[in-house]
Amino acid sequence: MGWNGLFTIFVLIARAFLFLIDLVQAMFEKSGAGKIITLIFRLMFDLFIFGFMFLMNAVIAINSRKNEYRADRYAYELGYGEELVEAFYLLEKINLGDNSTVIQKMLKSHPRITARIERVEALLDGEEAIQTDPWPLS
Repeated sequence: MGWNGLFTIFVLIARAFLFLIDLVQAMFEKSGAGKIITLIFRLMFDLFIFGFMFLMNAVIAINSRKNEYRADRYAYELGYGEELVEAFYLLEKINLGDNSTVIQKMLKSHPRITARIERVEALLDGEEAIQTDPWPLS
């Protein structure tokens, strides 16, 4: 089971927990203090879920970028390195620029095209791939 499966299980458990919080709140609806306590607890839990979901999305994006690098290496090993570099240059040419925020860059599922070009060109030159990603392949 991969990250997506673990993430899905966590979301299902979190939804069940929120349902229980709603049930408790309904039971104490007449009590002002009980309502405030469940409201605060739910707010804290919602913030935790938001942070956890952001973290998991970042981990999934990192894994996806690593898989893209692995796919590039595989294409090189099959003998398509030069064609891959040509395709990347074409993609870079039609790319409209990157005005992404830091958070958007963290959550991207594909590495920068220039980093992919550098890696494949290094392989074509007989060098080991340059580690330009903050989380290099192992």
